[in-house]
Amino acid sequence: MKANQDLKKGKFFITTFIITFAGFIWLTFCVKAHLNFISTVDSYEHFMMTHFTSINPATVNFLSNIGSPVVGIVLITLVALNLCYRKDYLDAFLCETSAILGNILAEILKITIARPRPSYRLYADSSFSFPSGHVFDTTLLVLVLVTFIVPRIKNDTYQVISTVLLIIWNGFIIFSRVFLGEHYFTDTLGSILLAIALWTLTLFLKNDYLNRKNEIQ
Repeated sequence: MKANQDLKKGKFFITTFIITFAGFIWLTFCVKAHLNFISTVDSYEHFMMTHFTSINPATVNFLSNIGSPVVGIVLITLVALNLCYRKDYLDAFLCETSAILGNILAEILKITIARPRPSYRLYADSSFSFPSGHVFDTTLLVLVLVTFIVPRIKNDTYQVISTVLLIIWNGFIIFSRVFLGEHYFTDTLGSILLAIALWTLTLFLKNDYLNRKNEIQ
């Protein structure tokens, strides 16, 4: 019974990885090739910036910085330390490795794709735009929390509430990066796909490792 469950989990993880990674590769190609429909999708940012004038940009920027790559890595490290305290060393290793390697990969992609940031951004930033580091780290943090921390909450209702709040927070970070003109919408979409692909690959490798370990024993 457990073997069948592990097999289904493995199939789910690898299928999700293939779909999201393929989506990311396709989106990356479209962005790099400057396809017209990408410009059309990203043009809706002007609508957002002109129709949310009552929102204080300074407040949005402050809250947005909570989702920065540095903060994301620190929070994931705290989760890893908590897992170490519970003697879940493998999970702690996977959290920290995913955060570090993921950020390195995101930076390499930024430099390689070299997409300029929107010209109408509200705050100066000299780095490139695709993918969004803030959204990548926030999405990865949410996935880590939903995988390892939320299931430890004993009350099912609180689990659901916690998951919804995390998704809302992730949605706000996406909104804030676009609202501030720091990123195009497709930058944030690419980050979400990349984070999900990385995390599901990590979980697939973990599942495969544990299955092989059990077979040897």
